[in-house]
Amino acid sequence: HSIILIHQHLQKRVIMKKLLLVACFCVVSIIINVSAGYAAIITNGSFEDMPRGTGWTLSGQARISGYLESDGILALDFGWDNRRGTGKASQWFDTVIGQEYQLEFDYASHGSYTSGPQKLRVLIYDGTSALIDSYINTGTPYVWDTFTYNFTATTTTTLLRFGDYTSYGASYRQDGHVDRVSVTVDNDGDGYYGTDDCDDNDPAVNPGAQELCYDG
Repeated sequence: HSIILIHQHLQKRVIMKKLLLVACFCVVSIIINVSAGYAAIITNGSFEDMPRGTGWTLSGQARISGYLESDGILALDFGWDNRRGTGKASQWFDTVIGQEYQLEFDYASHGSYTSGPQKLRVLIYDGTSALIDSYINTGTPYVWDTFTYNFTATTTTTLLRFGDYTSYGASYRQDGHVDRVSVTVDNDGDGYYGTDDCDDNDPAVNPGAQELCYDG
C-alpha cells in the first residue's frame, strides 16, 4: 500500500513538472510573439526622437512641435504660421510582398475652428501606384481621432506620406497634427495586427477565437 502511495505521489510530481514546463513555454512564446509583433516598422512614429524629424522627410509647412500631442510631448504639425496646406511628411519602410499590414495614427487640430476643418491626405505608395490614397478631415478641435487603413504590400519598400491639403482660410489660426503613427503586420492573416494578436503565427489563436480549455 505504501509503495502504491509513493508511486502515485511521484506520478503527481511528474505531471506538475510537465504542467509547469508547458506554462513556462507558453509565457515565453507570448513574450517572444509580442516583442516580434511590436517591432517598429515605422521609425519615430511618435516624433519624440532627436534631432526632431528623425526618420521622416519634411517639406513645406511641416514641422515637429509640442503644441498638441496624443503620445509623448511632440507631434507632427501642419500649417503653422497661418500658412495654407503645403506641408508633407514621408517615410519609406521595408515590407514583404504579399504581407498584410495596418497603418494607424491619430489626427487632430488646435486653434480657432472658424473657417472649416483641417484636411489631410494619407498616401501609401509602392513606387508605381497607390495602395491607399485617402483624404480625411479633423473633427472637434483638440480632440484626437484615430484612423486605420489596411493594405497588402506589393514591393519590398513602401512609402507612407502625410500631406496637408487644408484651404487657405481654414489654416488661419489653426494647425493640423498627426501623432502615434504605426504600421503593424498580420503574419497569419487572421485580421489581427501586432500586439492585438495573441499569436501572430497561428490564425486559430486570436482575440476573436473560441477559448478551448484543456485542449493541450
